[in-house]
Amino acid sequence: SDLLSITTTVVPNGTVNSNYSATLHSNGGVGTITWSVPPGTMPAGLGLSASGAISGIPTSAGTPVITVTATDSGTPQQAKTQNISITINPVLSISTSTLPNGAEGSPYSQNIETAGGTPTVIWSVPPNTLPPGLALQGNPSGVGVISGTPTTSGSYTFTVTASDASTPQQNASQQYAVVIVGPLSVTTTSLPDAVVSSLYSEPLQVSGGTAPYTWSVTSGSSLPSWLSI
Repeated sequence: SDLLSITTTVVPNGTVNSNYSATLHSNGGVGTITWSVPPGTMPAGLGLSASGAISGIPTSAGTPVITVTATDSGTPQQAKTQNISITINPVLSISTSTLPNGAEGSPYSQNIETAGGTPTVIWSVPPNTLPPGLALQGNPSGVGVISGTPTTSGSYTFTVTASDASTPQQNASQQYAVVIVGPLSVTTTSLPDAVVSSLYSEPLQVSGGTAPYTWSVTSGSSLPSWLSI
């Protein structure tokens, strides 16, 4: 007789909430081959047809092992079983939605976190889109790190992409807008003289930095008792 065997031992990995499709194959047997699994053992969201097609949209991550059975229509009937594991990867996403602004000439370091996916994550950003002086790299735990010392003030928009080790590989992207402010400096260099018994009020001007500003006397003589800043 033509002995029945299951030739499929490995099926492709899947991803939560993404279409999945795989086909089981057999060799030998007589007549029509019918496939089955014990009730309730398929990964959530997936089903197995009698013709051996696994399909659906998986709804939870994991690596369940299913026991598939191929049965022919011969007499006597043959049935073969095979344990097959199906890896369902969690969806990869970037969970860091915004980045803080920075200052020209001041060290900057910010982490970008991911959720889901399969470690380890690799990070990338289009060339020449980060603020000058900053670079993106991944640390050993797979977290993305933007760090360096910004050299040029301005507004910058860039898109960061995380790529994981899933099969097939997953990619997630996030756009960020970061403002690099110029160095803080006081632009008022002199003040007019005061007149006795007359109200005195003069604004001090600054450039760069980030408002609101806090003022104080840091060197030299203290202010006269009748003045405040």
